[in-house]
Amino acid sequence: DHRGQAVVCTVESPNGPRSFEARLLPFGDQQALALIRDVTRRVQAEAELQRRTKALRGLEKNLAGLLDELEVGALALDANGCCVFSSVAAATTLGVDRAELHGREWQETLGNTRVEQRELLAWARRPRSQRGRRTVSLPSGQTIELDLREDPLSAERQLLFLYDVTEVQSLRR
Repeated sequence: DHRGQAVVCTVESPNGPRSFEARLLPFGDQQALALIRDVTRRVQAEAELQRRTKALRGLEKNLAGLLDELEVGALALDANGCCVFSSVAAATTLGVDRAELHGREWQETLGNTRVEQRELLAWARRPRSQRGRRTVSLPSGQTIELDLREDPLSAERQLLFLYDVTEVQSLRR
């Protein structure tokens, strides 16, 4: 390997712990070259990333628990409209396993036909003030109402809430 072997070690210094990366590289037939660089900032950034990721996973777990306790159907959608999170109630309402939702475009889970999927996308692209809620009939016979909102924590993500209004619809008939 032309990059050689790398070892990272942390040592105490008068200014606190410092991390260094040492890399041995072949240098000619009988020699090696040692490169040592300070990687303290990188090591600190990686530790901070791990801490924040763990905290985020904890928040996600708490949110999932809250949504499940309230039986709120919710999907978190990435910038491409693919599901990156789903509540148990959303999967139950849609009649699928939660794992089946992840990575799928949200309209695929709701629309029976390509025409319905295009209509749902057109609805979702409207500005929030013109969008309102959308009622959809599922193949199972259920009627759900959709409420699509921007994620307050990320401009690139959206939250799709699903409300089972089957009983209300049947009472109206």
